[in-house]
Amino acid sequence: MSISRREFLKTTGAAVAGLPLGIAAFSPREAAAFGAPLAPVPGAPVLRVNQIKAPLFNIPAIAKIGDSFKMTVLPPEDKELTGVYIEQSAYPNKTFSLEFKPTGSTGDLKTYDALIPSAAPEALFNLTAVFGGDIWDRQPNAVKAIREFKRKFEFIHLTDIHFNVQHLKEGDMERIRRRVLQVLTKRNPEFIVLSGDLMLNPETYPKDYVTGYEAMTKWLDVPVFIVPGNHELYYLKLEDGTIIDGLEYWKANYGPTYHSFDYDNLRMLGMNSFDWPAQLRDRRNTDAAFAGTLINSMVGPTQWNWVQENMKEAKSRGMNIIAFTHIPIEMLMGGKRISSSGSTMKIPGPDTDAFATGLAENGCSNILVGHMHYNEIKQFGGLRQIMTKAAGIAGGNPSSWGFRSIKIEDGQISDFDEIFDVTFDDVGRV
Repeated sequence: MSISRREFLKTTGAAVAGLPLGIAAFSPREAAAFGAPLAPVPGAPVLRVNQIKAPLFNIPAIAKIGDSFKMTVLPPEDKELTGVYIEQSAYPNKTFSLEFKPTGSTGDLKTYDALIPSAAPEALFNLTAVFGGDIWDRQPNAVKAIREFKRKFEFIHLTDIHFNVQHLKEGDMERIRRRVLQVLTKRNPEFIVLSGDLMLNPETYPKDYVTGYEAMTKWLDVPVFIVPGNHELYYLKLEDGTIIDGLEYWKANYGPTYHSFDYDNLRMLGMNSFDWPAQLRDRRNTDAAFAGTLINSMVGPTQWNWVQENMKEAKSRGMNIIAFTHIPIEMLMGGKRISSSGSTMKIPGPDTDAFATGLAENGCSNILVGHMHYNEIKQFGGLRQIMTKAAGIAGGNPSSWGFRSIKIEDGQISDFDEIFDVTFDDVGRV
């Protein structure tokens, strides 16, 4: 079931907060209400994904001490990988040199096994790669060294943190977001999955992408796996001709828009539910506005094929699978017909039924989502959808924010009912 923009804003509380119902750029008054600059801020994205392609801050490696993790790099021209180092994120003076060996290549990309030394403590580490002795690249919080994979553990579902949005008169939302991240570090789950909406508007991507990345690397000392929501991926052409493409910003800061990782016998599958082409992500495209593509979901054929093959591979190994994405699956538009650029097009990719059936038949019985800013559980045949409230923007309960604890036992969810709440009473209002 897709929904209209107006209904979405009513449901999430965004309309009450002052979010405009149209798709044009914010007026000065609306921009000020949301803490955004009064004028667009054009600029190229900061490049955070450079020579190291994996692991990344947002797709870290979790490996046992004494074991290896896969590392993929794109060496500078005429340079070879000559050194790999990890330094403890919380104690940067604790640095270890890693043994590494090549395992393959794809084009210019080189893959290595990097060995975590037995002397390393159980901790989260920054990763540094050195090329030819004089060029280096670094990914923060990219490697988690553990002693053993746990049979029983907790991970956290976090969503809709919306850095830089200041839409409530009652207090400073940055305090709420900082508190959420600090509580997560203190709680020390095995990992966090963050299912999108790190920001709000394309006009402020040059600032918001920087703010969100720096806040998370500063306040989180826990592995975090991130997929985008709709609000990171909008496309916008400014009046001066400058193009702001959220997809390019995402690739520059976080790399892939979908990915998977393993924790022992558990496969975590992160998907991009806003897989639209640029014209249907365009905030000023009236066709996109009327069709509903700016707030509803698509999983394109390339990604959908990858998802199915990934699940089949995990199932063949006897693994359990949990998926996470941003937009609820009832908002998938696969198979619908819409008008675009003067013609009618059929949206590719699965609809809700095909998506739910495809996941359930391949061994995935749970998917974590956000987008709507409130807690809700729904069942779609053999697939359970677990929705979690926003961590940093109004909607649902507009004066409480937080995250969901997911308990795992033997690779399966044993409990998902615990919600941690943060209010202005916890952080102060100034």
